[in-house]
Amino acid sequence: MKGQRNMPRDARNIDNRSITLLPHQGFLIRTQPNSKLQVTRVGEFILSLGAKKVFTMIPQTPFTQSTFDILNQVLPKGGATHQSLIYDDKKTTYRTEVDQALRASPDVILANGYTPDTTILLKDLYRAGFKGKILGFAYSINQKLLDQIGQPEVVEGVYTFAPSPAEGSGAYERVKAAVGSVNPDPYTCQVYDHINMVLMSMALAKDASGVAIKDNIRKVTQGGGKSVDNAADGIKAIAAGEKVDYAGASGPCDFDDKGDILDCKFRYEQIKSGKFTVVKAGKIATREDKGTLLAELIPTPKVLAELRQWFPKGRLVGWKYEVDGKRPAVLRKAEKQIAECLTDACVANGPAYGDGFGLVKSEGETKHLGDKRALFKTLDEFIRE
Repeated sequence: MKGQRNMPRDARNIDNRSITLLPHQGFLIRTQPNSKLQVTRVGEFILSLGAKKVFTMIPQTPFTQSTFDILNQVLPKGGATHQSLIYDDKKTTYRTEVDQALRASPDVILANGYTPDTTILLKDLYRAGFKGKILGFAYSINQKLLDQIGQPEVVEGVYTFAPSPAEGSGAYERVKAAVGSVNPDPYTCQVYDHINMVLMSMALAKDASGVAIKDNIRKVTQGGGKSVDNAADGIKAIAAGEKVDYAGASGPCDFDDKGDILDCKFRYEQIKSGKFTVVKAGKIATREDKGTLLAELIPTPKVLAELRQWFPKGRLVGWKYEVDGKRPAVLRKAEKQIAECLTDACVANGPAYGDGFGLVKSEGETKHLGDKRALFKTLDEFIRE
């Protein structure tokens, strides 16, 4: 952002994990997920496809080595091996590199280049008779690539991956109306979030300086309180003395101490009959010889939010299971659920929480419980109070 010294800056570059490690004294946040988060999600998606042997083909870029390092950590945890090679993105054919990759007998190839070189690579993989799955980033495998290849059979079944806006959220609907698009891109959604976060931070601080914004931006995005999706409602709530928790068009605007976004939504698509089709992949425990199962997840109404009007005097306890993030973020989400659904407590657990369970009560008390027995005993006592 220009025109203000020490104004918090947002960084959207996947190929630079180190920017938030620089001595920025808290004046930098970014809503674009860094390479570690993105490549980790790529690895998890590849595993969900049932991959056992993965081969990455990538040109030399600032994020090439970090991509290898992250995949070498993620894939073995799911029982998959990983090999890779770096190619020259100026070449007019990659048949030699393709032959090298196919000697490893991969069932999934990650084509991690840009549109011009990926166009050539996909043609050479098709000519070589590769029958496995192919995955690439959506910024390279796009409509332009499909048009340039001009042969639907070459790209049939190829998967793409990209960070995704929070489709269906109130903020996302506001962006659609503001820009006149039914499908605003992630960066437009992020800019919308930047503006709203800064405006609410200034309102809370009653000061427009960079220091004031830095000191207050997390208070309006991850401090718990009334959920808002725009600055107008947020500033009105702040003026009334309420705490606010901004829910963005790009997703949850929760940042770690370095300024990196803790998590965001991701979009997976597959090319079918020349068109990009949204898919959601989930690995279901099964024997390898039964193949890969894909499940499309359809959102259902949140019943918890309706229970208070049905049971105005009842003791209501929700549940918050989170896979990604860390324990403090899970507890904040549990507090947010209590505030939004008017429940009496929420049980927090999952890989993001760690071992055991956290019982968060509406009055602000949080209690860690080491196992199921302790949880059930405490819940029984709580319900009987």
